[in-house]
Amino acid sequence: MLERSLDSLTARGIAAASGWGDRKAGEHKAVAAQDLALTESAALEKKLPA
Repeated sequence: MLERSLDSLTARGIAAASGWGDRKAGEHKAVAAQDLALTESAALEKKLPA
């Protein structure tokens, strides 16, 4: 999910590429997935030794 965000895909583009459609519901799923991916990434970063 983060790769798609870094590839400059919009939420609508991510939704379409993920098979969630290209409407608002798909966009909402894409935004939620991006948020979750960022949260998980931050949690992993905190576990890394300094």
